[in-house]
Amino acid sequence: MKYKLLIWVISIAAVMQGCIYIHMTHLSDDDLEWTNSIPLYSEITLKSNNGRTVSVRYQKKFINNSTDRIFISSACNTDYDANTGYWFEIKDSLKTLSGYFSISNSSVIFEQA
Repeated sequence: MKYKLLIWVISIAAVMQGCIYIHMTHLSDDDLEWTNSIPLYSEITLKSNNGRTVSVRYQKKFINNSTDRIFISSACNTDYDANTGYWFEIKDSLKTLSGYFSISNSSVIFEQA
C-alpha cells in the first residue's frame, strides 16, 4: 500500500513540475520529406547582378520527432512540438552568418545564432 501511495505522489509531482509532456505533436513521413531535398554539407553559391558572391552551406540536419504517448522530459517542459530543420552558414567576403531554419506543425522559424 505504501508503494502505491509513493508511486502516486511521484507521478503527481512529475506532472506538477512539468516533466511529463501534456501537449505533444508528431511529424509524418510526408512532413519530413522536404529535408531529403537538401544534401547535408552541400554548398550553394549565389551571385548577384553586380558580381558579388555569397555561399550557403547546410551544416546539420535535425529532426525532433516522437511517437511516444508519454515522454518524460529532463528539461521539465510541458509542451513538445515536433520540428525539423537545418543549421546553416552564409558567407560572403566580409561576413559570416550562422543560424537555423526550422519547421514544426505550428510554426516556421528562421533564427540567427
